[in-house]
Amino acid sequence: MGNFGVNMSYCRFENTVKALEECLEDLYDKGGVEAVEENASQYEKGHIRGLIELCQQVVDEYGDDIGL
Repeated sequence: MGNFGVNMSYCRFENTVKALEECLEDLYDKGGVEAVEENASQYEKGHIRGLIELCQQVVDEYGDDIGL
């Protein structure tokens, strides 16, 4: 992982939770991954599934810490 992020350390998780909630809402509203991908830019398409895979990695690595 790099040393330069898009969020300041004091609000990283707060901002990320808000952004993830927006992404989840978009997936719900549009009916899933494929529907979101249809309307996404080429740049954005490469990150939709990557986001879901990263969320799965977080759960796999740290879910037990919070009882998941």
